[in-house]
Amino acid sequence: MSYKIASYVSFLFFGIIGVWFYTSSLALPTVTRGMGPGYFPKAISILIIITCIVGIFTTFRKTDERVELPNIKYMVSMTVLTILFVFIWAKTGIFYLSSFILVFILLYMFNQTKHSMKKVLNSLTISIIIILSIYVIFDYLLNVRF
Repeated sequence: MSYKIASYVSFLFFGIIGVWFYTSSLALPTVTRGMGPGYFPKAISILIIITCIVGIFTTFRKTDERVELPNIKYMVSMTVLTILFVFIWAKTGIFYLSSFILVFILLYMFNQTKHSMKKVLNSLTISIIIILSIYVIFDYLLNVRF
């Protein structure tokens, strides 16, 4: 794959996300003094857009080269799993169970050892620790419910 084409596609993708994020932040309430709830999302989205524009110009000045994409099946499967996770979470509202399944599958998939019960238990244990940590941090400490 061409370095320049891949860069232009990714900058365009993230630039569109930045514009979408900015237009979404316009619906947040504004305050006359100080920073309101819309300040940070607007600032981040403007930085994303500026970074994409700068990236497009710097990519234009570079020489093109061939970029190999190793492990493309991992990238595609991770993207599909993440989209599936968001869809299931949005439709069912079951965040912790769907998060646990996603984390378990990703840990199992990216573990390079051959299939064994140790690999399953390792992925299971780490998934439980991660999801319990998210639960404790957000539900108890920050009082944010998913």
